[in-house]
Amino acid sequence: MESVIEALNRARILSIEELRAKAGAPAEGFHADQLHADPFRAANLPAHTPSSLDLKNKRIVAFDARDRQTRIFDLLRNGLLGTVGDHDTRVIAVVAPAHGCGVSTLAANLAFSTARKRQWQVVLATLDPSQTFERLGLRATVADSGSVAGAETIRVQVDGSALYLANLATLGELSGQTVARHTLLRDWIDHVKRECGPTVLILDLPPLPISDDSATVAMMSNTALLVVGVGSSTVADIEACRSSLAQTPHYVVLNKARPHGL
Repeated sequence: MESVIEALNRARILSIEELRAKAGAPAEGFHADQLHADPFRAANLPAHTPSSLDLKNKRIVAFDARDRQTRIFDLLRNGLLGTVGDHDTRVIAVVAPAHGCGVSTLAANLAFSTARKRQWQVVLATLDPSQTFERLGLRATVADSGSVAGAETIRVQVDGSALYLANLATLGELSGQTVARHTLLRDWIDHVKRECGPTVLILDLPPLPISDDSATVAMMSNTALLVVGVGSSTVADIEACRSSLAQTPHYVVLNKARPHGL
């Protein structure tokens, strides 16, 4: 038994030495955490700290556990991630039948709600070219941004909750050819899942009927949320979108219901 243990120890030491040599790490001060190269942390992005009041004015509230509306997003988070282990990676696509259903607002609140669970790294990525982060008050200056696997990325921190924002519209300037775009997107998602450790990746996608990319990216996800806006979506729209999501486990979220007494 002792010889087996000694052999395992030698193999373990050798593998660490090899990794140290490849990484160019110094012989002293080497830590096991360095074996995992997180490209988001390696980008060393400064934290952008938007005004919490400004965010709340734009209905981004879930960074604040005391806000009454936060509970809604916490319940949604728990339903989606309650069975996910601390060492798993989960990809969630958020889509809608049309513009104006509140996809970006819901995705951002879900991201902040998840970021309050400290054991998870959270990445909120958008494919929507309509300046999503600017509209939500989350945009940093160019000096505060970097590139992770080809996508423009910024780090946002509000009241102790931190997450990463990735603009996938800048991913290799997304080739006009559908197959090329889908390959770039798949490679980026796989890169984040493989290199960033335990991660929740939330994808804010354009409406399904107007974007070929949305249905394809949703198929790359573990779960999809179909956000239906009261007054913005018809039953026919919903059924068509659910048909597009047939190969992905999905849930329907009714949004903007309060003004209608629902």
